[in-house]
Amino acid sequence: MIAERRGLPMVQMSMEFRGAGFASDRAKPGTAGFTLAMLDEGAGNYDALAYAARKQSLGAFINAAGTLDIAAVRMSAMKPRLDDSLALYADVIVRPRLDDKDIERVRGRWLSQIKQEKAPPQRRRPVARGPALYGPGHPYAIPASGNGTEEAITALRRDDIKHCSQTGSVPISRR
Repeated sequence: MIAERRGLPMVQMSMEFRGAGFASDRAKPGTAGFTLAMLDEGAGNYDALAYAARKQSLGAFINAAGTLDIAAVRMSAMKPRLDDSLALYADVIVRPRLDDKDIERVRGRWLSQIKQEKAPPQRRRPVARGPALYGPGHPYAIPASGNGTEEAITALRRDDIKHCSQTGSVPISRR
């Protein structure tokens, strides 16, 4: 879909992957969300710091986010720098770095988020809502945050994240 507003020197776009949201990773809770978070940790020839500097120098906003059903990578860029911004956007989608040091750094932050979800009662409501509404075994019977469980995130490996980023799905089991 295209919605034009002439006079603004900006382009905004979103690439959406249906069926690649948080509900797709019931066997490995949190994989889809964690993978989306890793897309902001370097792409193509840019490690995490160089990637952040490149986005800033272009004045581009690129981010990945998900819902229960959809994973999306969004970009907002200035028209004069659109070609370079699109090249970086393509790298994020097609060539995420997924460096081990970044995975471990993000894993630490991710585990802290999961612990925070369990803390105050008012924060637990969104976590408990899915399982309470849909019941065991339903794809939506997960916390809406998509953060997963401490066990699943601790066990997550680069191959799991790489598979998810390449296919938009989470492997059910490893043989």
